Amino acid sequence: MSLLTLCEWLERTQWSIALHESVYAYDIVESIHVWALCLFVGFAAMMDLRLVGMTFRRVPVSELGSRLLPWTRAGFTVMVVTGALLFYAIPVRSYHTVFFRLKLVLLVLAGLNV
Repeated sequence: MSLLTLCEWLERTQWSIALHESVYAYDIVESIHVWALCLFVGFAAMMDLRLVGMTFRRVPVSELGSRLLPWTRAGFTVMVVTGALLFYAIPVRSYHTVFFRLKLVLLVLAGLNV
């Protein structure tokens, strides 16, 4: 079974159709996805800026990490789950998009950064 065949099957499932055609559900999931993205990127950027010594110089890296990393991981987790739901709603269109594939590569790199 090819990946495209799997995407075509996913697109025909009842839950995928319901999520894609819902008046509010898709928009709510997309909004949560964007908020989680902001949470993840914001806290990851704060940590990265501390690691290069541009901000929070008086705060030890270990202390900042213990405070920020749980939130960063939570944002990443929610972002991945809601992103999977968004993919589930429109799998064939996402499969054919080059930007979606690039986004997945960048997502893996961002996860490795954390």
